[in-house]
Amino acid sequence: WFATITGLTIDVLYELDPWFDKNAFAEFIAKLKECKADILTNIYTEVYTDASVTGAMYEADFCNRAWDMEEFAKVTNGNLNLPMTNIAIRTQILIDNQIQMPPRYYGDIYYLLCATALAKSICVTNIDLYRYRKGIQGQSTSIDSYKRNYKDYICLTKLLVTFYVGLSVPYAIRCIVKENIMGAVSFCYKLLMSKEYCGNFDDSKDVLFDFNNFLKTKSRELYHASYLINIKKIPYVLFWRLFNINLFILR
Repeated sequence: WFATITGLTIDVLYELDPWFDKNAFAEFIAKLKECKADILTNIYTEVYTDASVTGAMYEADFCNRAWDMEEFAKVTNGNLNLPMTNIAIRTQILIDNQIQMPPRYYGDIYYLLCATALAKSICVTNIDLYRYRKGIQGQSTSIDSYKRNYKDYICLTKLLVTFYVGLSVPYAIRCIVKENIMGAVSFCYKLLMSKEYCGNFDDSKDVLFDFNNFLKTKSRELYHASYLINIKKIPYVLFWRLFNINLFILR
């Protein structure tokens, strides 16, 4: 098994910010030893700076059984939203497919989607393992962080597109992977076109043209699918391609 917790002791984990719950950690390790699925998931709790917490649990009859990934995809309507905090992956999948964490910000997006696309089975649990701090300035999912590291996000999305082009999996899984990758593609255009993010940067236009040309060359399928990207039913990507006018900047 491989998990993000590898190599850290329970006491150290508990002191980190965010942190792992010690009792849940022990339960999770015990579950790993008995689990036969390719992926084992847990849940987590979000802890905010005002001390409020939020979280969600799976329905009881959904847990503690090995789901075929195609069956799991149907039941969850294609939801592969399994963040790094929620997932342990069988080591052999990573080795056989040479999946590694890219040394960039947001590398988990590529790492996790590749692994879940190639896994055959998954087991879901309600082990509340992780305490995720929210509302802290400078977090990687903040607007400021995206502004600083947007080229890393673009690079990782290109890696995902390349992965998709060579992917050989059942049709149902391929459709779900495509949907998830299109989410990343859509956000790339938003990053580069929205003044809230990087739309006003000196080099954003050059990076936008480069990404658009990459997508067109690498995958006509995803390129044409991106015509449907819209905000409030306005297909701003299509409009930009046809008229070279960025509606995001005009908003």
